[in-house]
This record gives sequence, C-alpha cells and structure tokens, in this order.
Amino acid sequence: YRETMANKGGKGRQTTSARPRPDAPSASSTSSGKRDSDVDVPTGPLDIEGIKRDLLLSLRADFVSMMKTEVRAVLESEMAVIQTEVRAMRAGFEDFKTAMKTDLTSLRSTLGDAERSLTACSDDIELLKREVKRLGALTDSLPDPEEIISGSLVFQRAPTAEALDLADSPLIDRSHRSLQPVPKTGQRPRTIIARLHYYSDCVKILRLAREKQRLKVNGMIISIFPDYTARVAKARAAFNAIKQQLRGLDGVRFGISHPARLHITYNGKENFFSSPEEAQSYVSQFITPYAAGGPVTS
Repeated sequence: YRETMANKGGKGRQTTSARPRPDAPSASSTSSGKRDSDVDVPTGPLDIEGIKRDLLLSLRADFVSMMKTEVRAVLESEMAVIQTEVRAMRAGFEDFKTAMKTDLTSLRSTLGDAERSLTACSDDIELLKREVKRLGALTDSLPDPEEIISGSLVFQRAPTAEALDLADSPLIDRSHRSLQPVPKTGQRPRTIIARLHYYSDCVKILRLAREKQRLKVNGMIISIFPDYTARVAKARAAFNAIKQQLRGLDGVRFGISHPARLHITYNGKENFFSSPEEAQSYVSQFITPYAAGGPVTS
C-alpha cells in the first residue's frame, strides 16, 4: 500500500490509496515465516498518473475544506457586525419612538392649555362686549361739549390761578370729567382729569396742593391728587404711617418715587424701599433711635 500525507494550515490529513502491487506475493507466502527483507520487490513501472490524480484529489479536498472554514469565519464575523448594527438601529428606533410619544403628549397638553386659554379669552371678549354696551348707554348722560370746555376752563383758571396763587396758568393738553352720570343737586360733583403738558407744572401744583391742604374756589372746597390706579394708590398709601414717623426728624429726607417706592435720605445715604415692612425695619433700627426732633424736607 502507498500512503500519502498532506498537511494544510497546520492540520494533518492522511489519505490512503490502496492499489495492489504488480506480482504481489500471496498471503500464504507472507505467513510462511519469511521476513520482509526476503520478499522479492517487483521492478515494474509506477502508476505516475494515478499518483498525480490522487494528489490532486487530496489537495482539492483540503483546499475546499480550508475555503469553507475561512469563508464561514468571515461570514460569521460580518454577520456579528451586522447583528450589532441592527440591534443599535433598533435601540435608536425605540428611543426615537419614545421621544415622539413624549412630544405628542406635550403637544396634547399644550393644545389643551391653548383651548382653555381661548375659552377664557372668549369669556373676556363677551365681558368686554357687555362693558362696551354699558358704556354706550352712558354716553346719553355725558355732558355737552360746552360743559366739558367750561369744566376745563374752570380747572385751568380757578384752581391754578386763584386757589394756588400761580402767576401763570399751566399748559394743559386735555381735560375731561370722569365717566359718571351727571350728579343731581346736592350730590358730589364728578372728578375732572387733566393732563399737563409739562411735568414740572404737575409737580408744582401737587406740592402747593399738599401745602395748602384745603383749596376753596367760588365757595367750593376742591382737592387735587395725582391720577393713580387703585392698585398704585393703595401701594403708595401703605407708606403713610412711616412718613408720619419721619416727619419732624432732623436730618431726614423722604419721598415717594413712581410707582410706589419710598426713598429715605439720612446721613448722606439714600435708601429705596418697595415694601412698608422693609422701610419700617430700617427706620426703627437706624433712624428712630438716633435722630433728634427738628424740621425735615419731604
């Protein structure tokens, strides 16, 4: 027998091809006790083509096996990469889906808030419509333009020139009475609202009104106040008790800044307060225990 060994890629593979040798001795002669060295070796020609064919078949089988192994390894590696990418894409898709659900929930909530706001706006519009109708009904009770003009003239000439002792009448852009029904005899007259052209005239008139306190014109007592909203007027009035404490203290100056801030100047230092509590704490801690009685400017 001939044995052919083929080693490929570090692995051994044994292929055995059995062919009878020419004129091979029989089994009886082998078992007759003769040694192998005593056996006659035939000297006939070898089957070269058969050996080549066996070698080619062996090499082809090994090459096919090796290629299968290599291709399988490459395919497994590539499939592992593809599976990893697919899992990552799936995770990203899940995250995207979760984010979309969250955004949709937020949009639904926003739309709900917008609907509620629109409902509130509709209610406000209906309220404004009713208010416009009410104000339209009040136009019948408004005075004639002549009355408004006369009222403006009274405001310009009487309080400023006579009651306040002003040398020149201030320049007034416009003035009108408040939107209230015409008062009957003995009732309180309506308020006259005026817009002065110069702020300095406004400050001067308010200062003189505070100093004189009671203004009498043609037998009538009138009062002059700054035109503030109810909210601002209430906020400014909250400092009245503190201003009363500061009056008469020597070296203390105070005043109210718009809209409602109390500023106090003491020992050359000026402080501003937006709440009565802070101002009261400052006065009680730093001014009242040290300031002596005397005139003060506000």
